Amino acid sequence: MTDETNRKQRFCKILLEEAQTRKSLNENMSLDEPSRKHIEAIVDYQYLPHNHSSRTSSEYQKLHNSVVSLEAEKILKISKDFKEFHSKTTNEHQNPVSNIWKWILDNCEKLVWKDVENYIDTYSLVTVSKKENDKLRMTKNVIGDPEKRYEEAGIVITRLEKPPKDFF
Repeated sequence: MTDETNRKQRFCKILLEEAQTRKSLNENMSLDEPSRKHIEAIVDYQYLPHNHSSRTSSEYQKLHNSVVSLEAEKILKISKDFKEFHSKTTNEHQNPVSNIWKWILDNCEKLVWKDVENYIDTYSLVTVSKKENDKLRMTKNVIGDPEKRYEEAGIVITRLEKPPKDFF
């Protein structure tokens, strides 16, 4: 088992245990910062180099993530440098972290850690234009349906042949 697999597995187990504990003790079920960070780390492993710690910045994520909207791809191709591309785009969780946490809470009694990993890995981090991100903020009421959320915002996702870092 690789370090990456061990880390993802550990993060998934922690999230699942936390949800189960909160439910059993009838505690506050809202998404807290540590749980948010664990979910974000699991998402990050979808594009990080092997054996990476998952500690990343927004810039690092954009450099390595090849999943982008068509509009972000256009921006990438006309940008004179990465700094320009970075300033006109943002990273967006196709399946919002709050949706992921709600799903874990709703299903924690019947899940194993691998279910959590598989669910989180179903949708990747996406680089979108800032204009598209504004549209997404208007559609976040589509809870539990990331595809419909993007469809309502008119966003089409593509996978680049190479990560953005290789364009400059």
